[in-house]
Amino acid sequence: MTYRISLPLVFFIISFFNLKAQELTFRGDTAIAMDQLGWDVAMIDDFAVSVAKTKTINYNGQRIERAGSVYLHKKVGKDWVYQKRLTCSSPRPSDDFGRSVAISEKYLIVGAEGYDREPQNRSAHSEGAVFIYVRNGDSYDYKHELFLENAVSNTRFGEKVALGDDYLAVVCNYPIDRPDGKKSSGAVLVYKLSKRLPPQKIGIHISDRATSSMEYAIDIHGDLLVVGESGNRVSVYELEDESVKLIQELLPETSNINGFGDDVAISDSFIVMGTSGGEYDFYDVEFDSKVDSLYTLAMLDEKAGRFTMKYIQNNQAVLDSFHITQEDFRAKAKPYETWEEYSARKGGAGEVLVYKKGKKGFEIVQTLQASDRQADDNFGMRVEIEGDLIMVGAFGKAGNKGGKKEDRFAGAAYAFKLNKGKWTEVQKYQEQTPKGWDKFGFSVACCKDDIMIGCRLKDVEKDGTLIEDAGTVYFYKKP
Repeated sequence: MTYRISLPLVFFIISFFNLKAQELTFRGDTAIAMDQLGWDVAMIDDFAVSVAKTKTINYNGQRIERAGSVYLHKKVGKDWVYQKRLTCSSPRPSDDFGRSVAISEKYLIVGAEGYDREPQNRSAHSEGAVFIYVRNGDSYDYKHELFLENAVSNTRFGEKVALGDDYLAVVCNYPIDRPDGKKSSGAVLVYKLSKRLPPQKIGIHISDRATSSMEYAIDIHGDLLVVGESGNRVSVYELEDESVKLIQELLPETSNINGFGDDVAISDSFIVMGTSGGEYDFYDVEFDSKVDSLYTLAMLDEKAGRFTMKYIQNNQAVLDSFHITQEDFRAKAKPYETWEEYSARKGGAGEVLVYKKGKKGFEIVQTLQASDRQADDNFGMRVEIEGDLIMVGAFGKAGNKGGKKEDRFAGAAYAFKLNKGKWTEVQKYQEQTPKGWDKFGFSVACCKDDIMIGCRLKDVEKDGTLIEDAGTVYFYKKP
């Protein structure tokens, strides 16, 4: 069945279909190309939040592009119902409000990596900010804005956020002079929260390896903070009162685990770590087995917002144009391979590592893979854990096995349940008709009874016309 709910500023359609999914999708005049609803999601037992990070909104009679919006949903009976929309108090172009979100029984946190305190000062662009909302009965009310005082251009404070009890963790590009000459480093700042007082900074993790905030993943559960540095390590911190103490580092057991620490999640007894494969997409490249003079190298793609594989020649002029040293090239570049070769070895398929808490800390106990594992699945790019359920996003999953560009990145998500000490795949989730580049599974969340999955590039129909990349969010009952 389908029915319409209309509220000020926003219209959602809620529909039910395959696997008893409940879909929340923009309808009417509120659906705009590149809204990207489903960029991030988060949920607790009675509230959920979804993000349209690049949504264009109207404010004071002006069209504000890429301002971003966050939507609060409340569980009523068995259904999830839209409650209200959140934006910056004074939205501006490219705020990216909702780049990351986190929610708990006490707080709702929204990161806006593109926000600038003085937008007219073009020398300080994308400083970033974090917006803090406090639970008030059946809603969340705005309380504080949090900034990094020494923020400069491209600090991107709020790139990722994590929330646990009264602790908040925020990822940014922290301004610091590095030995390699770079002026910032990926960092995680930890704050103690209070409903009455502004947040108090109590610690900072600055990596000697991760040079960008995009390389980080974070999660908090109870008094433990887990920090993933993609391709390097995962650090576990103990949070106590106003102190942050490193208690363990998890390192790859072999040198060929690409994307180690791409995403992380933690519960009472387990740490779940996504290792998506690290070889994401050969964008706009025709696979030609005759090409043998090229190499592939993972490089930061600011537009895509992540690391992607690029084709590159081994000559100094080309390396200089990409600011790549010969040392980095020798360490990280790989010989070109055809799609057939890449597919045969399941490049970029990804897997998830499960660590269990024991007397000596967290130790690896199991490796999870999709039952229909294929190249470029990106299985593990998103992970979440709640009780006896692990959710894994695989937004690279192709609509078929042919490797055609138009069929790739349809996306999928997988549920694993704990049974007699082992995690077992129990359900695969996809759209009813998987479509290339929808990126179903780009975000995942779960709570005691429900699952939430973002599909950020799904086209939405409006008056018989498809609105490209408007995005959507799906709710499922926990298996």
